[in-house]
Amino acid sequence: MIKTAAVSAAVLLAAAALAGCSSTAPAPDGENSAVLVDSGTTDNVDWNLWAWEDSGQLCMGMGNRSGPYTARNDIAAGEMSGSQCGFNAKTQGKTYYLSASNGTNGPPTVAVLFGPVPSAAVSVQVTSKITLKTQALPSGAGLPAASYWVWAGPYQLPASDGTLLAVPKPLDAHGKAVAFESY
Repeated sequence: MIKTAAVSAAVLLAAAALAGCSSTAPAPDGENSAVLVDSGTTDNVDWNLWAWEDSGQLCMGMGNRSGPYTARNDIAAGEMSGSQCGFNAKTQGKTYYLSASNGTNGPPTVAVLFGPVPSAAVSVQVTSKITLKTQALPSGAGLPAASYWVWAGPYQLPASDGTLLAVPKPLDAHGKAVAFESY
């Protein structure tokens, strides 16, 4: 995970696309199919990022240390929540997902954005000034051969973080754009 105070840049980026995102994904097939891929604490709010496959589509979402939040694993008030299945560039807002919370109830203060990218993408540009490194999804876990990115930080974007990109831009090791794939 890359920690930065600039996380909120992507929050505003994702907020416009959030209307097309699912807030809850189906429960994973089988108790052990979900894989914890990343976790952290941002401004005293814990978050856990899970990945699993459902009906041939990659799903990624927030959860606790036991698993993603689904019908089998309910969320508590104020926790990071939300998930999405079927990431692709053909449907607006489906290349990534935004989760936000304040650790209790009320307006969000912390955001976590995440999404998959092709394995050839070693980084993802989210603003004109901010590029994040990607990490490989675990192999042998029933997940596609792909990488993912995650960005956690404050909900409000500082102006110093640059101009938001309408869609995050996956980049290869030479800084060239990598086309999104469907997962």
